[in-house]
Amino acid sequence: MPHLTLEYSDNLPETPDFGALFARLHAGLVEHGPFQLSQIKSRAVPCNQFLIGTGLPESIFVHLTVAILDGRPSAQRKQIGEHLLAVLREAFAPSWKNRPCDITVEIREMSRETYCKAMNAAAQSAAARKA
Repeated sequence: MPHLTLEYSDNLPETPDFGALFARLHAGLVEHGPFQLSQIKSRAVPCNQFLIGTGLPESIFVHLTVAILDGRPSAQRKQIGEHLLAVLREAFAPSWKNRPCDITVEIREMSRETYCKAMNAAAQSAAARKA
């Protein structure tokens, strides 16, 4: 926990280094929230079917959803979102500077009562080594 899902239109002019980008996003979460690096999970999802606004073919989007357990103050969630947005704007600077581009971040809270998790022994061991 948390889970990061980065969706983006597949017409981006740049090909980001997702490993480096995720490392920066993870570092920002650790810095701005009470999160353990070993518990953060990220994935990127290219979208080849999309429509932005009126359908200009050069338009692009990048959207990061951050799912965290509930209970953190809204000011902290806002600070996290703004920091992650700055990281994304830097990572996608060519798109931001040269194309119609929307970059967004959404912080979603998941209910602690209904969030379920299982880790096998190997995953627990790996988490303990990297904590």
